[in-house]
Amino acid sequence: MRTSVNLRMVDIPKLDAATEKSNVGNSDLICRCLKKYLSAHPDWVNKSRINRLVEYQPDGAGYQITNVVFNPVVYNLAVNFRVCSRFSVSKMVTQAIFEYLDEIVKEICGEYEPE
Repeated sequence: MRTSVNLRMVDIPKLDAATEKSNVGNSDLICRCLKKYLSAHPDWVNKSRINRLVEYQPDGAGYQITNVVFNPVVYNLAVNFRVCSRFSVSKMVTQAIFEYLDEIVKEICGEYEPE
């Protein structure tokens, strides 16, 4: 599933470094981060915010549209969470990268030690 997400500019070099270190493509890293992020927030399904507007990334400087090839299962999960959580997929991806990118790279490189 090919789509575009609006990423923070500060995350682009971080993703590039993670790709180089892990030898895994940006799209795969983003999918892994998003999957972990969505798994960590199952309460969003029970606490529907259906009456709110969808929250998007801020417009303007500091963000860049980036093409991503999503695993269809992860993409559909994100779209379903979007309905309940009222956060855009780009906003969820940005938060997922912030929270999980380093952990995912360590897992891929065999350096991860759970707390």
